[in-house]
Amino acid sequence: MESDYGFLDIMHDFLNEKGKLTPLAQGAIDKQEGKKLDLSTHVKYMIYAQLSNGEKWINVEKNIRKIDTVFFGYNIQEIKKHKWEYFYENIKPLIVRGVSLKGQMKYLHKNIETLEKIENDGGLDDFIHSKPPRKIVELFTGKFKLHSMGVSLVCEYLKSVGVSCVKPDVHVMRFLSKTRRGFLDKPGTRINKKGEIKDTNWTIKDKYYVLELIENMSLKCGKSETDIDRIIWSFCADGHGEICTKMPKCKECPVRVGCFYERNRC
Repeated sequence: MESDYGFLDIMHDFLNEKGKLTPLAQGAIDKQEGKKLDLSTHVKYMIYAQLSNGEKWINVEKNIRKIDTVFFGYNIQEIKKHKWEYFYENIKPLIVRGVSLKGQMKYLHKNIETLEKIENDGGLDDFIHSKPPRKIVELFTGKFKLHSMGVSLVCEYLKSVGVSCVKPDVHVMRFLSKTRRGFLDKPGTRINKKGEIKDTNWTIKDKYYVLELIENMSLKCGKSETDIDRIIWSFCADGHGEICTKMPKCKECPVRVGCFYERNRC
């Protein structure tokens, strides 16, 4: 495992120079500026997180205004007036993959009720900052379960509303894997029976380990967990850095030294 995190600075500068570093969500920016986020804003970013499931964010982003319109600008009362089928039928044409769209929309009202209850019991904005991120994730996947949202999607929602944490998605997990930067004990990709390269299927335990790993990395390197997340994600994702992808572009990689990918191919 690496102890020198200088590669993050190199990646940051590389992405900045190319204009490929993804910006913070507006909700996170507003929170940094000391603003209190209302329930509508929380619902918006919860839905954005859901729609990113199995979908390239660039595909969601290009339709974001249409998506906002379908959800009535996240007016809670207007959303409540419509059945889940309305949202499903109107969002479906805007999302390329929509891995679990039907389930997400079926539970839309239930999830809003959960957030509403927390808001009415003392404030949702205060609640999400009342405990370490890992504990809040546990609550949103347990006691206050947000349906059709696992660890990664809950983290995506929390990041967008100002909680400093990493989203342990396919890009981040692959980058940290045994066959890339070496922080995890599993390889980043596998070969299936058809000889196809597939990303590793990461367990919930793996993802919680990465939440803890990035917390510790943040303390040691001085960067926030959110900044570490967006550096790694931007370095890997389509439409952004596109360097440490499923088939990495090692010749273009500014942090090739210290990576285990080519060593594992030999």
